[in-house]
Amino acid sequence: TAAAAARAHTFRGRVESLVEHPWLPRLINACILGSCVVLAADSHETRTNSPEFVPLLRGLDALFNTIFTVEAGLKLVAFGPQAYATSVICLFELAVVVSSWVSIILQSGGVFAVLRALRPLRPHDTQHSRAHLPPRPPACTNT
Repeated sequence: TAAAAARAHTFRGRVESLVEHPWLPRLINACILGSCVVLAADSHETRTNSPEFVPLLRGLDALFNTIFTVEAGLKLVAFGPQAYATSVICLFELAVVVSSWVSIILQSGGVFAVLRALRPLRPHDTQHSRAHLPPRPPACTNT
C-alpha cells in the first residue's frame, strides 16, 4: 500500500524493516546461546581455578549485552515509545538488559545473574513481539 511504502522511506520505517528482518531473530538466538554459555562458565570455580579466563568471559558478556542493548534500542525506535512501553515482551527484554548492565558494572551475580538466566525464556520471533503491540497508527498522507 501507499502508506506502507511511505513508512518504509522514513528513518523509523527503515529501522522497523531491520527489526522485522528474518535474520535478526537468528542473530539474537545465537547471542542468547553464547550468553548462556558465558553465564554458565562464569562460576566461582572458574574464577578460582582459571582466573585467566575471567577477562575473556567478562568481555564476551559485555559484547553480548551490547548486542541486546542495540536490539532493544532498535525496537524502541521501530515500535515507538508508547507501543514499546506497553509490550510485556519488550519490557521483559529491557529489564534483562538493564539488570545485565548492573551486574556487569557491579561485577556481581546474585539476583542480576538470575534475571540474565531468564533471557532464553523470551519469545524470539519479532512478529510474535509485534503481535503484542497496539496496532500501528495510520500513516500521515498528503491529500
